[in-house]
Amino acid sequence: MGAQDRRPRVLYFWWDKPGIMATNKDMEEQRFRLQKALDALKTQSARNKLGQFSTPYSLAIDIISSASKYMEKEKEINFLDPAFGTGVFYSALRAHFTEERIKSAVGVEIDKHYFEPTAEFWSDHKLELINNDFTCKKSKEEGKINLLVANPPYVRHHHLEATAKKLLIERVTSECGIRPSGLSGLYCYFIYFSIRYLAEGGLSCWLVPSEFLDVNYGRGVKEVLLKSNIELLRIHRYSADNVQFDDALVSSCVLFFRKTTRKKLNSVTFTSGGTLESPRQTLVVDRSELNPLEKWNKYFGSSTKIGFKEKATGSCSPDGIELGELFQIKRGLATGSNKFFIMTPEKIRQLGFCAEFFRPMLPSPRELKTLCVESGENGMPVLPVKYLLLDVRMELEELKVRDPLLYDYLVNAPEEVPTGYLCSKRKPWYTQERREPSPLLCTYMSRNSNGNIFRFIRNRSQAIASNSYLMLYVRKEVLLPDESLDRLHLFLNDLDASILIESGRVYGGGLHKLEPKELMSIKVPSSLLGNEWTNSQLNLAAA
Repeated sequence: MGAQDRRPRVLYFWWDKPGIMATNKDMEEQRFRLQKALDALKTQSARNKLGQFSTPYSLAIDIISSASKYMEKEKEINFLDPAFGTGVFYSALRAHFTEERIKSAVGVEIDKHYFEPTAEFWSDHKLELINNDFTCKKSKEEGKINLLVANPPYVRHHHLEATAKKLLIERVTSECGIRPSGLSGLYCYFIYFSIRYLAEGGLSCWLVPSEFLDVNYGRGVKEVLLKSNIELLRIHRYSADNVQFDDALVSSCVLFFRKTTRKKLNSVTFTSGGTLESPRQTLVVDRSELNPLEKWNKYFGSSTKIGFKEKATGSCSPDGIELGELFQIKRGLATGSNKFFIMTPEKIRQLGFCAEFFRPMLPSPRELKTLCVESGENGMPVLPVKYLLLDVRMELEELKVRDPLLYDYLVNAPEEVPTGYLCSKRKPWYTQERREPSPLLCTYMSRNSNGNIFRFIRNRSQAIASNSYLMLYVRKEVLLPDESLDRLHLFLNDLDASILIESGRVYGGGLHKLEPKELMSIKVPSSLLGNEWTNSQLNLAAA
């Protein structure tokens, strides 16, 4: 169906829209119908790429209501939404404030698919709607806005064109005095560039992914929130299992901050769970304690220490040895196409391939039910189902002589395999990363919030693992015999789940994740390591 065929399906939603005297309820019902109709004309993948996830009206009302508590009751409102969509925040604004109090309202929307019908829909109202990219162009509204509310597009950095990203970074560096990470999502740039639009005392409210609180690229946002002309008022983080959008698995938070050069509050309110009006937990933190280099998830009603819990007392101790001192921690191997490169022994025999071109491979965490993988014949893991990885390290012409059937398999690979992102970066495309078996592994992603949220696997076999695992390799300068590894393995699986959760990060739908650096920060008692560890450190110091 072409664009000309699609348009009439939507037109009737605004041709019969209520007039200016219609109730706010009528207008919101019509706006919601328009939103759904426009969304339906785009594929889910197209909206994901542009970060177009519409805000539920109930959430928009909560945000506007909470924002009103930071505003002077009689002050006229100059409103801006830099990612307007069909105008859910404007609709909530009109429902909460009288029309007389709204002096002006401006919306910016980059996508004509939404802009044109939305401009027609709100044409009888006190709204100036601009079809433009908020991050690219300055406007006459700079320094005039006293209420800015937005759900900016959630576009990950790899969807930003390289030249555009470079320009964004340069402009933020020039305008804000910070240099943002190249891994920043588009929503970070919206926050950076919004500051110039705020009047003295202007309030800014943002519905954004909560990941900036934990990840390295979030440092820039936190630096801006702590600048001398910004008063950070509140951050509310929704529960990870309470996703705010039907079509995006992303854990959300709401920021409230004010632009002011006057005397500011000395504290910031962190709330979590429940709703903005009725949070489950509240913590007031002195502004001077906030460090942009640290994770801020520790302020949302949980323990702030990263360490180990003594079973006898249940207390948390900051003493011990960091795992990073004992192990190098790397992600497992990314094949580029598990379906093509990973096979069962039965399939390999069926296809007639030579066994010398395959290595033992652990199954996925979902399939692996044991915490200890024993070694069988030729280092194969003793498991109900076995897998092997195709690992050819020779040119095709040589392989044609050594194993003609395997040569045909590679030559006739489905086109999407050799041209895929990972395989296309390798020479030859079918070679795999060099990975050795590791004695300990960690399943670093989980949606479970109880018990062993992350499992630690003791691997005695010669099997390597996919990138569904983190692989813990004993450092060359460290002596850890099997007995010490066994004790560590038991201890890590007994570790209180909250310690691992606080060290990692959380995403929508309750997805918890540990990155290698985060796992490296976990501390274990030195008593688990034995005399060999102590001797190795003494020898290292003497050298």
